[in-house]
Amino acid sequence: RDIHNVRAAEVVHHDERVQSHVTSVFETVTTQQQRLTSLKMHTRDETEEFSYHLSELTGMLAKSHSLSMLASIEKKAKAARVKHVVSMKSQVDTLYRSVEGVFNDMKQSTDDLRNSFRLFENGGNFCYEEIVQLSADLENLDVKVMSAENLLLHDLTNMEQSLCQRAEEGLENFQEKYLLFEVDMRFLEKVSQLLTRVQICIKSEVAASNKQTQELVAALQELNSQQEPLQKAAERSAGSNALRQLGHLAELCRLRATYLDCLVPGIDSVQHRGLHHEGASEPISAINVTRSILRRRNNSPQKPVTPAFPRLSRAGRTKRTSSMAKLPEVRSIITSESERSMKSRRGKLQGEDKAVQLNYNSFLPKIKKILQDGQDAIGSVCEAYYLNKGNRAPLWPESIALTYEASLESACTKLQSFLQQAEDYHNNCLLEFHSLLQESLQSNCKIAPLIISNGVMLEQTTLSRQLEALFEHQTQEYQQYEDLKLANQKKLDPSMSHPTRIHELEALDKIEVERQAAVDIVIEKWPALIKNGLKGVSVAFLKSLSQTTSSVLSVLDGLLMASDIVTGKVPPVHKTVIQMLREQQNPLLLEEDQDRLPTTPHTTGFPGLMIDSLLQELCPELCGELSKKVSCSQATPAHKATIAQRNQLFKKTVNELKTAVDQAEQDKVERLASLQRWKSYWRGSVQQISELL
Repeated sequence: RDIHNVRAAEVVHHDERVQSHVTSVFETVTTQQQRLTSLKMHTRDETEEFSYHLSELTGMLAKSHSLSMLASIEKKAKAARVKHVVSMKSQVDTLYRSVEGVFNDMKQSTDDLRNSFRLFENGGNFCYEEIVQLSADLENLDVKVMSAENLLLHDLTNMEQSLCQRAEEGLENFQEKYLLFEVDMRFLEKVSQLLTRVQICIKSEVAASNKQTQELVAALQELNSQQEPLQKAAERSAGSNALRQLGHLAELCRLRATYLDCLVPGIDSVQHRGLHHEGASEPISAINVTRSILRRRNNSPQKPVTPAFPRLSRAGRTKRTSSMAKLPEVRSIITSESERSMKSRRGKLQGEDKAVQLNYNSFLPKIKKILQDGQDAIGSVCEAYYLNKGNRAPLWPESIALTYEASLESACTKLQSFLQQAEDYHNNCLLEFHSLLQESLQSNCKIAPLIISNGVMLEQTTLSRQLEALFEHQTQEYQQYEDLKLANQKKLDPSMSHPTRIHELEALDKIEVERQAAVDIVIEKWPALIKNGLKGVSVAFLKSLSQTTSSVLSVLDGLLMASDIVTGKVPPVHKTVIQMLREQQNPLLLEEDQDRLPTTPHTTGFPGLMIDSLLQELCPELCGELSKKVSCSQATPAHKATIAQRNQLFKKTVNELKTAVDQAEQDKVERLASLQRWKSYWRGSVQQISELL
């Protein structure tokens, strides 16, 4: 009985051992299933967090204001997707390996338990029937464990695929919206870039205009700085430099007027002006050179011109481009009616009057050409965008209009504001240029007479020196005869009345009579010698005066006057009530105020020089040319100052010549009278000595 009890206890123990193993295995499987459930809940939370993060990034797309920000948001979304997928895969892989390890351990423990069943004959305590039954139980356990393992691993694999697919779907949804935002943002940036490019081009033209003004101001300052050297200069180069600077100023004024396109009707170009003497067959050579240069410039090939650009319309239409030709299926978006309206607006944009031509060397036509090109480019961009957009609403409705016409209307409004700013700047340039021309006129009134004086300074000096030399030579020659007279007077002695010395008296008398005859000849020729000596220097002076005056008047004729340009709109002057009442009582005040920018009238010319008998005797070949009327296209104060300085120098020199000739005549009369008195005295003295014997 004891043996049977022990055996029964062993069988119960074996059965409990197997049941305990089975229970442990089922508990482990349940634990792994719980881990899978926990992982599913965790991944679900992380997936929801990832989806929420993507929704936040999607919301940030609408707040972006550049393509770089959109690209940064897309980069963040892709990084979040990668991070989320990597995290999910890592967790699933960790659980997968853990489940595989646990189930492998359970399989190994089951195998170990099965291998521990040994028969009695092998030293164990199991019978064959018991081993068969327990092994069958363990086989059933293996099947269940294998099924549970496969189910868990399959769930993990499906869960990983599902998580990755959901992450990809979330990213794809984000990218679909991102692409729409990118298209809209690219459109906005393209339009913004085109507007910025238009602004840059306009600022470049403004910078070029400002540079012209700076060069003009610098040239005017340089011309003003020539006044002191002209007043102190002892060489003619100072006058040449000033005249060259004056010509440079005239050229800059012409270029500025051409650039601003501000010449009044009837004054097409500077080369129509010229200085000439009435009755002369050919103008002065310096003017011919100036006219030929300007004529060559005027006849140089011009750039092709296009129809006028009056004012920008608020909509336009561009021609179809190759990129738009690729989208025939969406062309129905723009109706035929809208196409006709766009074409009509573009016709207004290009200018209804085809006969009007623009000179693209001027400021405003350049600006209008820039704006026209900008509008054409914006029209192309808008058309391509709205053809591709379809019927969807813009993602930035506050920045992108719903229709093509409204979008182009907004862009053209900005271009119109650019044009208005350019016109205001152009008007300010006209006022500034008008002021510079008036300042230039004041400077010319001072510099032109100085150039005339410097131009004839050398001839004036030569003439003065020639006069001094002639008078000095005549004085020295006359003094030699006077010295001989004194010597003869000392030799005359009463003792010569002695018969032995009478021949000495006769010889001395003969010498004195010859001296008197020679002096008489010298005195008689003195005025003629003075005139002959002054002919060369007088001709040189008059030629220099005429040429210098002609050169200065030629350059002054080439200068633009304030009356030659369009003044521009003068800004209104704010006046007090008292000022307005005074103007109402005294209309002259109002007229003076309205004439703040005076103009200079044109005239036919100036009278020639007054030629007298002396000049006709000294330089007969120049009298006809000098007396002719000088024709000028202007009668500015600078012209008048030049003519006044010419007349003053001419009068001064003529007076100096007359004074010299009159002095020579006076000296002749006085010396002839003195010679006659001396002759009488000498004859009386010789007669008295002869009678002493």
